[in-house]
Amino acid sequence: MKPLLPPADQCCGCASCVDACPQKALSVVEDENSFLAIRVDENKCVGCHLCERQCHLLHPERLTRHDARRVQPYAGWSIRPELIEKSASGGIFAQLAYDFLNPEHGESHYVYGAALQPDGNVRHIEISTRHELPLLQNSKYQQSDLQGVYSQVKTRLKQGAYVLFSGVPCQIAALYSFLGQDKALSDRLYTIEVLCHGVPTQALYRTALQVEQAKRIVSYRTKDECGWINNNNRLTYEMPDGHLQTKKKHVYDFLFRAYLEFSFTRKNCFQCPYAHISRVSDVTLADFWGWNQSKKKESYRNHMGTSVITPNSEKGVALLRSSRELHLVETTWQEFLPYNQNFFMPTNHYLFVGADKIRRIQQLPLGCRKFIFQNGFSNRYFNEAYRRLLSVLLFFKHRREQNEVKQKLKTTLEYLKES
Repeated sequence: MKPLLPPADQCCGCASCVDACPQKALSVVEDENSFLAIRVDENKCVGCHLCERQCHLLHPERLTRHDARRVQPYAGWSIRPELIEKSASGGIFAQLAYDFLNPEHGESHYVYGAALQPDGNVRHIEISTRHELPLLQNSKYQQSDLQGVYSQVKTRLKQGAYVLFSGVPCQIAALYSFLGQDKALSDRLYTIEVLCHGVPTQALYRTALQVEQAKRIVSYRTKDECGWINNNNRLTYEMPDGHLQTKKKHVYDFLFRAYLEFSFTRKNCFQCPYAHISRVSDVTLADFWGWNQSKKKESYRNHMGTSVITPNSEKGVALLRSSRELHLVETTWQEFLPYNQNFFMPTNHYLFVGADKIRRIQQLPLGCRKFIFQNGFSNRYFNEAYRRLLSVLLFFKHRREQNEVKQKLKTTLEYLKES
């Protein structure tokens, strides 16, 4: 009998069920709207239901949620220039991974993270040396394929190795669920999650290459010249003749503008169970948006990037304490939560408008696709008459959205004040 996995609008595409299947009956494919999806080969499936039993979305009770009221948040950055220059913000993950891979440890240590592949896709890979670390640095605004990675991590842990695993929250949850209740394995596993506000369709980067007439994306966030504070969200492309082209400002870049539109994000991301103040990972990392609104802003200012770090568990605290090359400043939840909604709730579902229409959009001329991807289905710049009409039509939607966020923020901050 075909397994009863989460439906398409709830599945996060983590692929842990693929690794769980002993018959290799499951695989990751792109659906009609270019999102990663799970396909079941019913000719191979024997109805063992192992994929169901290891699905973190079907069995959330297996996961440990850490009490945020006991967490001391930090603002910080790496003081190693070569690490922070290649990182998206403060270089915290790179620094922790660098320390984790210290050759003096004398034991097997492995780091897993998302890496851009030559074909333009993103896949989780394993590294074991410091010189491989640049492969895992910087943001990737694509969903990473983890087929085979969960099994590889489990094998390493069974061999007695120590593993540092980084990913978005649902991938961290998937790994813990895949490993089960084996404390001997989990004790040697350290997890770092990157705060996530949703996964875009794979069609986005392919359209970006067409729009920019580029061969591939080399970097999603470039700090050259501008640093972090002044619009570092600038993509670098490799052009057909081999030279690299970096956008002068992120507002001119098709992919980044389309990514921030949210119209083409996976449906399940708008009901993400991990966008919650009680986190699953050992450490959570995010950009420190709102630092310049703080009375302590001079303590948080760093031209090359400032991160928010929350060590959610004892192992998370140990990771931070093990590094001698992190600049850390104590901060409070009140300083950054208003600017980082996905710490306490998912991206608002009111923003979802087009992810199930991508197959139709892809049939349109390139110019039309560019316009829709960058502006979604609520383009206020179309013309003045449309803008005025839209402001009336969307007034209550936007007000409802803002009120929802404010109320959730208020209740979250009240919860954090509890002893």
